[in-house]
Amino acid sequence: MKIAVPGNAPITVPYAAHLFDAHFLRPPIDALASVRCGETHVVLRQPVQVDVAPAVGVDFLDGPYLVRWRTDATAQFDVLLTNNLPGTTTGTIVMSVSSGLQLDERAVPFELRGEGHQRVVPVKAEVKREVMPNDLYLSAMLEGEWTPHHAKVRVMDLKVPEGVHVGVVQSYDDTFVKTLGKMGVPHAALGIADFTPGRLDRFTTVLVDMRAYLVRDDLIANNQALLEYVERGGNVIVMYQKTFEWKEEYAPYPIDVSRNRVTVEEAPVEILAPDHPVFTRPNAITHQDWDGWIQERGLYFPDTWDERYTPLVACVDPGEDIPPGSWLVARYGDGTYMYTALGWYRQLRELHPGALRMFANMLAVGAASEPTATAEPGAAP
Repeated sequence: MKIAVPGNAPITVPYAAHLFDAHFLRPPIDALASVRCGETHVVLRQPVQVDVAPAVGVDFLDGPYLVRWRTDATAQFDVLLTNNLPGTTTGTIVMSVSSGLQLDERAVPFELRGEGHQRVVPVKAEVKREVMPNDLYLSAMLEGEWTPHHAKVRVMDLKVPEGVHVGVVQSYDDTFVKTLGKMGVPHAALGIADFTPGRLDRFTTVLVDMRAYLVRDDLIANNQALLEYVERGGNVIVMYQKTFEWKEEYAPYPIDVSRNRVTVEEAPVEILAPDHPVFTRPNAITHQDWDGWIQERGLYFPDTWDERYTPLVACVDPGEDIPPGSWLVARYGDGTYMYTALGWYRQLRELHPGALRMFANMLAVGAASEPTATAEPGAAP
């Protein structure tokens, strides 16, 4: 392969060359020792790994941060400081913020004892009354240095349902647990001892994390307890599972998971059941709430399902035609069962406003005092 560089002769690059060749992560320095013994000359070579770090590492914990418009009067942001020097280090961390926030304190002195010692500095700010939904920014910098560290603050119009308490069957990911924390929603991670009526019934919603059926043998062993929880009036939300990690009997009515996916971030989304509560309360959802998704719409969509499920949205890549199985909901006994293969976790990591509003609405289904209304069931293709 030849790459033409303006003003220079073409450069020839082997076809196999790419960023992940063995040399890419090779330590940049070799230590050499030349040894002579009589007529023998030996050169010893040893790669040396050199770690380059600032004297004090500065990081924001768990950004981006959420501020609910017209609800949150104050906000707290945590700055993690790490000492990379062998002795005690002292200094001052200097903060600045976008217009819309007012810091309680701009400069915070600190002391770190010994290499590797860490300290979390809580930074509090007042949310100004005139602030509008927007992205604001924080910056933190060591006094006397010129390298700022930034974090995003998302001010959004978000209504969080009251009376919710969420149990999370967590997998290897912590996105949903962190998101619930940022929303201020009471929640708890479920362990093997929690799959009993007395413990499950404490929760208005139980969320089954993405690919939990791969890593949670206790979930598989106690799946029937989860379905009985729904039957008694609970709300279960199951995030995407891979094709060969899912069995149709895990759901109250059969769902077959395929390899269908939608990879175009801006692929149009058609709302099939606009009157369903996940689109109406407590946040009114519009088509704009689907704008700005990242990486993909979703993956491993069901392609067939029992007619008692209602498909909530339809979404396809350009030129393709797949069944609308990315978000299914059904009544089961007195409760509600949702299966969704949309890429919620990627959007919630970035606090995407529309995704966060719909996620809040999913939780609200479990907190509803009256039976949850659903649209007319849709038959699978």
